[in-house]
Amino acid sequence: MFRPHNMLWVDLLVDRDAAHRAIELLAASRIIELRAYDRAEMPFDPEQSAGISERLIAVDEKFARYRKYVPATAPAADRPQSLQPTAEVLPEIETRAAFWLDDIEAPAAELERATSLLEDYRVLEGCLSALPASEYDLGYFVSLSRSRLYCSFIALGKPADRAFFGDVQHQVLYSAYPLIGDDEQVVFIGVVDVSGMRELERAGHAHGIRFLSIPAEITGPPASAVAQLREVIDATTRRCEGLRSGIDAINAEHEIGRVLRLLSRHLWANGVLQNALTGTRFVWLGGWIPEGRYGELLRTLEQGGVPFLVNRDTAHQHGPPPALLNNPRWMKSFEIFARGFGMPRESDVDPTPLLALTTPIMFGYMFGDVGHGMVLVVAGWFLRRRFPFLVLLLPAGAVSIAFGLAFGSVFCNEHLIPALWLHPMAEPLTVLALPLVFGFVFLSVGLVLSGLQARWRAASRGWWLREFALVLIYCVAMPIGLLDWRLGIAIALLGVFWFVTGSAILAHLAQTSLVKVLASMASGFVELLELAVQLLINTLSFARLGAFALAHSGLSAAVIALAALAESVWLSAFLLIVGNAVVIALEGLVVSIQTTRLVMFEFFRRFYAGEGTGFTPLSLPGGEHSVSGPRSQP
Repeated sequence: MFRPHNMLWVDLLVDRDAAHRAIELLAASRIIELRAYDRAEMPFDPEQSAGISERLIAVDEKFARYRKYVPATAPAADRPQSLQPTAEVLPEIETRAAFWLDDIEAPAAELERATSLLEDYRVLEGCLSALPASEYDLGYFVSLSRSRLYCSFIALGKPADRAFFGDVQHQVLYSAYPLIGDDEQVVFIGVVDVSGMRELERAGHAHGIRFLSIPAEITGPPASAVAQLREVIDATTRRCEGLRSGIDAINAEHEIGRVLRLLSRHLWANGVLQNALTGTRFVWLGGWIPEGRYGELLRTLEQGGVPFLVNRDTAHQHGPPPALLNNPRWMKSFEIFARGFGMPRESDVDPTPLLALTTPIMFGYMFGDVGHGMVLVVAGWFLRRRFPFLVLLLPAGAVSIAFGLAFGSVFCNEHLIPALWLHPMAEPLTVLALPLVFGFVFLSVGLVLSGLQARWRAASRGWWLREFALVLIYCVAMPIGLLDWRLGIAIALLGVFWFVTGSAILAHLAQTSLVKVLASMASGFVELLELAVQLLINTLSFARLGAFALAHSGLSAAVIALAALAESVWLSAFLLIVGNAVVIALEGLVVSIQTTRLVMFEFFRRFYAGEGTGFTPLSLPGGEHSVSGPRSQP
């Protein structure tokens, strides 16, 4: 806690034939974040497998059009081949893919045409059902298109498209009927002169109008035509099912589901290997692991039968390590604050443990009500799986219940139970003053954490010469000054002298001129004044905890007063329910925002930079689990 896991860089030299198995085991255990090597600094010239990735991508692109016809296969079905070198497996993939594509191209194209026709027929069925039962003979209507003068059409559009048919240049005779069950669509049926049909379709498509063709075998009035069309739909459906069965047989013959899965697995593995160094006999894999999991890394590869050598002495060549926060499971949800501001670096303080204690207190103080807290707890419990961050409602609601007991508030009512401490509206100054004390302690802890962080960064000297003066002024002089103002001023002046002198010492140690030393003393004095004013303003900002506690209490009192004015019990109950719902929704949102603001803008600025990057371990594609190696979640 308070510090991310120590990270260790490891270089793994594995036999090239075992590289895929090594990648599989590492991804299954989520133990390493692989990084790309700087090839210019390596002591040998790696030879990449010429064209392997390009060949894989070429096969994958050929699959793209027909991938939707390929069934899924069990993960274990292709495991032995997925762990072999790609060069050994790729010829089979290419051969099977080529034969499969030759066999499936014709039935797939026919199925696509039949499926498109089936969709058109179903839309046409709805259009014909919208026509008057006796006004049209579809056979005669279709025969018009065979004449040299006119073309018939039936189209589906919107009510506003009536204007479109009236504005086209060519003469159009049409009728419009609303589509049954859909007021937003209209069926248009009519004729246009032959020379204008193509222009009508082109302009209509631009307006989103869908033109439909009527099969030649459809005749008679609309009711009869619909019955005939349904027979055509049934026949086309059977045809589609037969084509799908044929495609399934082709898939089974070529084992194409296994082939496609094998292709995807080798694409993934070769994508990972792009960050590695691949020689003619060996592969270098390098990345960061949590130091405490080094032994697990070795056991994982040994138990998986991967021959390897490991080197752990090149961390200085690979830049700053990623950060993996080191908190108990129940604290994980509070990491959202640190991650939202930016991840800490390896030598930074992780504020999560402190926030796990303080943020529920801040929230509960502003939202103190037994009933409202219970609502938050229940909501957090039922919503935590769908929206994981809402698990924060559980501790926030529990503390709200505690402060509700202290304030004697239950669903806005302060007369049901006695207040264990006070009623906010009765003692507003106390409610406002206590958060200032809390803010002082909270910010003081931030200053102390800044010193601890400086020690981890091996920068203690600079902190003791300058930032420690803020501890003297804020954490010592200010509280003592409330008891003895003379002693408080004396300690504060000592802090000013400390900061200015420390600035001069640091400038001198940097071997600057006397003029620059004096300038650093002046700038240090100005900087100290700015920091002191910031701390004072930050402290006063915590008064908002009391202000929103009073606002919550006042709004609750307004809800109770409004309900009391109701002339009936039912209306009063309705107003109480609606009023409490409004308070929970509105105040809950506002209080959440204020809690986040106090953490990120008042507390974090004392020590937290958030300049690190998170640990992103290599993982199996698609969230799969390994069946051949251990799995451990950091």
